[in-house]
Amino acid sequence: MLSIRAKAFLIVTAIAGVISISSTVISLSVARRQMLNTVENDMLLVASLADELISHRIDLLKATAFSSAQRILSAPREEMTRVLREEIEANDDFMAMTVFDAQRNIAASYGVAPAPGGLAESGYGRRGFAGDVVFSTTHLDPSGRLVLYVIAPMREEGVLAVTVPGELFSNLLAPFKIWETGHVFIDDETGTVLSNPRWEWVLGRYNFIERAKTDRRYEDAAQVVQRMIRQETGVGRFAINGVERICAFRPIASSLVGWSLGVVAPLTENPGLHIERLFLIAGAVFFGMGLAAAFFASKAIAQPFSRIQEQNLRLEELNEVARHASEAKSRFLANMSHEMRTPLNAIIGLSELTLRDGGLAPAVEENLEKVYSSGATLLGIVNDLLDISKIESGKFDLVCAEYDVPSLINDTINLNIIRIGSKPITFKLIIDEDLPSRLYGDELRIKQIFNNLLSNAFKYTKEGVVEWRVSCRIEGDKARLETSVKDSGIGIRGDDLEKLFSAYSRLDPKNTRQLEGTGLGLALTKRLVEMMGGGVTVTSEYGAGSAFTARFEQKPVNAPPIGPEAAANLRNFHYAAQKRSRSAALSRVHIPYAKVLVVDDVSINLDVAKGMMMPYGMQVDTALGGREAVEILRAAKVRYDAVFMDHMMPGIDGIEAVRLIREEIGTEYAKTVPIIVLTANALMGNEEMFLGAGFQDFLTKPIDIFRLDAVINRWVRNKSRERGLPENAPAGGGSTDLVSWVIPGLDIPKALERFGGNGEVLAGTLRSYQEQIHGLLDALKPVPGPDDPEALKRYTVTVHGVKGASYGICADEAGKLAEDLEKAARAGDLAFIAAHNGRLIDSAERLAAALADALGRDAPDPGVLARLKEACRLYDLPEVDRLMAELERYAYRSGQDKVRWLRERIDAMDLQTAAEQL
Repeated sequence: MLSIRAKAFLIVTAIAGVISISSTVISLSVARRQMLNTVENDMLLVASLADELISHRIDLLKATAFSSAQRILSAPREEMTRVLREEIEANDDFMAMTVFDAQRNIAASYGVAPAPGGLAESGYGRRGFAGDVVFSTTHLDPSGRLVLYVIAPMREEGVLAVTVPGELFSNLLAPFKIWETGHVFIDDETGTVLSNPRWEWVLGRYNFIERAKTDRRYEDAAQVVQRMIRQETGVGRFAINGVERICAFRPIASSLVGWSLGVVAPLTENPGLHIERLFLIAGAVFFGMGLAAAFFASKAIAQPFSRIQEQNLRLEELNEVARHASEAKSRFLANMSHEMRTPLNAIIGLSELTLRDGGLAPAVEENLEKVYSSGATLLGIVNDLLDISKIESGKFDLVCAEYDVPSLINDTINLNIIRIGSKPITFKLIIDEDLPSRLYGDELRIKQIFNNLLSNAFKYTKEGVVEWRVSCRIEGDKARLETSVKDSGIGIRGDDLEKLFSAYSRLDPKNTRQLEGTGLGLALTKRLVEMMGGGVTVTSEYGAGSAFTARFEQKPVNAPPIGPEAAANLRNFHYAAQKRSRSAALSRVHIPYAKVLVVDDVSINLDVAKGMMMPYGMQVDTALGGREAVEILRAAKVRYDAVFMDHMMPGIDGIEAVRLIREEIGTEYAKTVPIIVLTANALMGNEEMFLGAGFQDFLTKPIDIFRLDAVINRWVRNKSRERGLPENAPAGGGSTDLVSWVIPGLDIPKALERFGGNGEVLAGTLRSYQEQIHGLLDALKPVPGPDDPEALKRYTVTVHGVKGASYGICADEAGKLAEDLEKAARAGDLAFIAAHNGRLIDSAERLAAALADALGRDAPDPGVLARLKEACRLYDLPEVDRLMAELERYAYRSGQDKVRWLRERIDAMDLQTAAEQL
């Protein structure tokens, strides 16, 4: 038997041999790949430079030919030959000139090798007569000279053909040398050689595609030429005469007829080949050093073997103890997270209710606001802990279903883009139009992954760029989804990268102590991605930014790709506009038998709800406040199928109204009628609170049309009462055209989406806002004083109503101002109210005035039309543009199609027709 030292020597020798051989092979492979990449990039760069030179010369010749054509056109016919001679003498590259008249006949010519008569009927000639300045391919004239023709239009009078030497571009490219024998060449649109150091190829109009038809040795070269004909940019390889060559090619930018330029050189001339020999020598030296190291190290290696075996046994015991401790920790966290959620929900819910009631001392209200905010933050942390502990304890399950991919991406964008705030950050989305429109998986957890990566990018980036890439590759029954988030933020230190995804830790606390978060997001993201059969990678440069990439698997479904329109809308953050077609196409059930009661203290909100429910054909009654709703249900003159109840109302709020209905009216109908809460404060934990207070369901304001449809189908619809009813009966109009309206502060496309594309219903709701908002604004004008808590409470309720009414019609500017003032009122910040109350009133009044103006226009202003007619007649383009802008400021009850027609004529510069119609 061999001794331990001999075994150690043989093992180390084998290891050194394996490492030497593998490292040499890998190094050679990597070096060869990098070398080829470098070669390809360099040759593409040479091709680009050569293209700039050739394109510049082509453009110059085209411009000169066109200028000559215009001079000849302006000359008397009897002096045309003299002008031709002068133009040839003034331009060294011009050999001859030929003028073709409008009937394709030669009208005049001068110089050596004039163009033949058949050129006018060629494809190049036809393009010249169509108004293009083009180069023809090479031709042999009757004397055997190789020439090119530049064809320039002479308006309707004909074309000018300028003869230039066929060797022009070969001479121009001759100085370009690649390595020893590499060169630059040009092929025309058929693959025929136009320029090459081998003059016999140029003179003989050599074509590899034609050669390959009779000689298979040229097939690879012909394939490269075919790619050039298709106007591709790229790199190809082929062998000629047993020598492998590399060729970089690209279209010539200034060629209108499909010329391409190539850079070709033998690979054997590549100066980087000596690197391979260096790697072979280095591998041999490394192996020799390994032998020496094996001899001296074998004795030291043999000694600790027994000690290592003892340590391994001890490590196994410690590993078992650590595993049991980790399991106990996970079980403890899972149990504690569940136990903590219940009191936290109570803290959040009760503190919000107390704040809603008002009447608190300013200091007490401020402290209660902090309790509420801290409770909500703590609940988010507990939820993250619960997810991680569930995963670690094996109790976490993915809930999979089919989901809409572009909607998920759009929702993620909307959630995260607000994180930019006032920071100078550019947010870019890079998405492929081939991304599947639907996939099967856990949509909630995927959104959680996207949000965690994006929120970190925005959190740790003070300025610069955040770039989000999303792609998907279908492989059989698997859809491999990949998301990458790259930022220009603070970056991560190299020694912190390996602990980046560890739970319960944060990196570089000195740098991040002013940032919110627990450090759980990335740990949770990693575990979620791994549960989906994927992984997360990260690259970072400290101080320059980071890039996180998550890859995981979903299941494909039978759905088309999102397409170019949806991809463009997502990239431009306009995907909500594409979703409007879904809203307009939403098929609402026709339920004329149904009766519902809508309760709100703001009549504008009642009109919004009635407008959104109108397409269902049901009876929609309203109650202005909780007390009126209780009395209506107590009288029971109408038995409603459901009640939609606002949460925050003066006097009796929604929760108190439900309590009175359920407990004091006493009838079975009052106890069981479905009541759905409407609230503008959709906070985590509120849904459980409302359901516990006697509500059946939960709708947030502004009301989402799809969520409303789901609630109506669940609580209002009764299929047994639909027998004999026509299916999907029409429920009103919708022809009012509001798409072209431009009203500052009002998002008309978003509002149309909310109202299912029904322009008439939206117009009615806008009119309601315009007529009724003044009453709410008047109630806001007396700013509450420090000694009048009741006035502050009334102000809070009123500004809350303005917020809901404005957001309800998508007047987001006024809605945001009202929301900020409502928060200030709850916090007792009277100084903020005094400073900003006027801005809200001004914004809402301007919007109401603009609505009154837009809704009141019956037809375009005759005076504007008369001035537009005169401007069109005089071709006064600035005045035409100004008057069209004046017309397009408004939508009209009649004449809207005429305004659109005028815009089409004016955009086409057909001012004469526009003037005649006017």
